[in-house]
Amino acid sequence: MYRVILIMLFLWNSLSAQNFSGRAEYITKLNEEEFKKQAFSDPNMDPVMKKFIEDKMKQKLQKNYVLNFNQYLSIYQENQTINIDKENIDNSWSPYGIDLKYFKNLKSQKSIIQKDLLGKYFFIEDDLEKFEWQLLNQTKKIGDYNCFSAKLIIKPSQEEITNYEAELIEYEKNKTNFMKPIIPEDKIITVWYTTEIPVSMGPDKYWGLPGLILEVNDGKTITQCSKIILSGKEIKIDFPKGNLISPNNYNKIVEEKIKQMED
Repeated sequence: MYRVILIMLFLWNSLSAQNFSGRAEYITKLNEEEFKKQAFSDPNMDPVMKKFIEDKMKQKLQKNYVLNFNQYLSIYQENQTINIDKENIDNSWSPYGIDLKYFKNLKSQKSIIQKDLLGKYFFIEDDLEKFEWQLLNQTKKIGDYNCFSAKLIIKPSQEEITNYEAELIEYEKNKTNFMKPIIPEDKIITVWYTTEIPVSMGPDKYWGLPGLILEVNDGKTITQCSKIILSGKEIKIDFPKGNLISPNNYNKIVEEKIKQMED
């Protein structure tokens, strides 16, 4: 019955959702206790390495993001206007590229991720990920908005399992005191959304609920909305149209770059 009521609310609200455009700001924090539980699972870890990880963790304890949205389009990115101190600039790097912006298009059911790979920008287009949300009979207030809860259970991918098995073999072979690989487990995502803003958007890749998602807890990080500015007019969002590549083609480029660095 609860699910039926929510669906009816969503259908009714969708009729007037055209004027719901705006900007939502989010703060993402590491779940410190859960991080320590996983990162320091090896009791024989070198104390120097442990302190190094703790210091790095503190540097990345909080980040600020902004979601600009209208009924069908959204763009999610780090809010560069908040941390302007040069000493606090995130110098993170990854051989797989750094996510800069996440676009969602509900009409075309497409997503685009803008990545920075060694100073070169790529726009990777894929189908929007479909989420099988379980609506929960729980409510709370976030700011001025009444929110409902939902959860999502994500099974470990075959890639995660394969990577774990390879890392475990390497760990046992070298008998290193670094971080012992953690067995992949089901990931439980808990979110809070409000039907008072009837747009099916949310931070990062999340979407598909009958209202704007204001909080996401994935066990490792907690992302919560800190500010919402609604607009009476539809916000224009420039959705990338050209120079798009598929995830497979991007992965091939990454593999080539890694091979070049190894050589």
